[in-house]
Parts: sequence; C-alpha cells; structure tokens
Amino acid sequence: MFELNIADIIGLVSLLFGGGAIGGILTWKYTKSKAAAEAKLAHAEAEKAEVDTSQAVADMMGTIQDGYQKMIEAQNNHMEEMKQYADQQKTYIQELKDDRNAIREERNKMQKRLGQLNDELDDVKRTVARQGRQIEGMRPFLCGDLQCKKRQLVTDWGLVVNNQRQRETGDNK
Repeated sequence: MFELNIADIIGLVSLLFGGGAIGGILTWKYTKSKAAAEAKLAHAEAEKAEVDTSQAVADMMGTIQDGYQKMIEAQNNHMEEMKQYADQQKTYIQELKDDRNAIREERNKMQKRLGQLNDELDDVKRTVARQGRQIEGMRPFLCGDLQCKKRQLVTDWGLVVNNQRQRETGDNK
C-alpha cells in the first residue's frame, strides 16, 4: 500500500532533522511528482518500445509474407513450366505414335506387295518350267536352219501339219 523509496526516506529524514515541515512536504511532493513523471515517461517509453517492437514484428512478418509470395510465384511458374513440358512430351509421343502407325501401314502395304510379287514370281517360275518342258518336248521337231522349206509350226501339243494337230515322235525333215 504505502511504499517508501529512497527519495521518500531522504525527505522524511531531512524533515526531521531540518525542522522545516513545509520544505519537507514540498520536497516530498516534488519527489512524488518526479517519480510519477518518471513512471509516466518509462510507461511511454515502454509503449513506444512495444509499438516499435510491434512495427518490427509487422515488418518482419511482411518480409516473411513477401518471401512466401515469391516462393508461391516461383512454384506456380515451375508448375506451369512442368505443364508445358508435359504437353510438349504428350505432343511428341503422339507424333511418335502417328509415325509408328504410318510405318506399320507402310510395312503392311509392303508385305502385301511382297506377297503379290512372290505370287507373280511363283507364276513366272511355273511358266518357265512349263515352257522348259515344252521346249524339251519340241526339241526333236526343231530345225536349226532358218531357211529350211520344211519347217513346220510347233505348238504346246506337238507338230501341226496342214492345220491339224498331230503328235510326232520322229524327225521333222
């Protein structure tokens, strides 16, 4: 309740020994008002320090918020770049698939054409074999002299004499 500090004690001691009650009361009031003013000043400084601290904290929080915003923007930019890269990769993969399908179609066409060519080759081989057999069958009827008057037409079936089909096994001279 009642607090005595060093100034109050000095004021009371000087009052007792100094004999001046008015001087002591004034000194005591002065000391009391000085202490109140110092307390107000200390309180104001504390409030100012608190405001400064609050301002520093607010500035620091603003700086942190700015840092977070920059990180968020950087993350968003990175995500956008990754999306663009993914889209480019999807496009590239689709192009590769299209190329693969075109190559498959071309391969299938080539295989079909190869099959046709193989069939044609087989036909040619059969024709050559048949013609070889025909030549072997006609060999006895062939004359080496191109000016020979006795040359006769030879077909697949044998020697033709006077437009009649006739098979001969002998010599045609």
